[in-house]
This record gives sequence, C-alpha cells and structure tokens, in this order.
Amino acid sequence: MKNQLLDIQAYDGEGIGGATAYGDWQVLLLNYLPRLAPDQISDMQRHTQTDEIFLLLTGHAILFTAEGDSAPCGRLYAT
Repeated sequence: MKNQLLDIQAYDGEGIGGATAYGDWQVLLLNYLPRLAPDQISDMQRHTQTDEIFLLLTGHAILFTAEGDSAPCGRLYAT
C-alpha cells in the first residue's frame, strides 16, 4: 500500500511507544508494565481534555472505571 494511505507501527518494548499522529489524533501503543498490574495500582487518572480509545490487540486486559453500572462484556462502550 502507498505510505500516505496507511501508517503501520509496531512496538515490542515495555511500556509506551510506537507513536504516530494524524491531524489532531495521536496513537500510542502500551505494552505490559509490571507497575500497571492490577495488584500494583493505587490511584487512577481522569483525562477530561482528551478523547481516548482503548483497543486490545492481543491477550487480555482489565478496564477500570471510577463510576458507572455493571455492563456485559463483548460490547463497545463510550465512557
């Protein structure tokens, strides 16, 4: 494919990397970090000035939210 139509990124390191940008969008890849394991998390951040998308490419994940109702898995939610 032509480079201007598709930007392919890969990141095999630990933590955040593989950044790419398009217009106002920035995409980052987050790989496993021991300090972000569920039993290591002691606080959360709220990003009210940015739109964020969490897309799991492989493996499994837990998405913590600070409020809201229980919702079935396997669906797309805007939070």
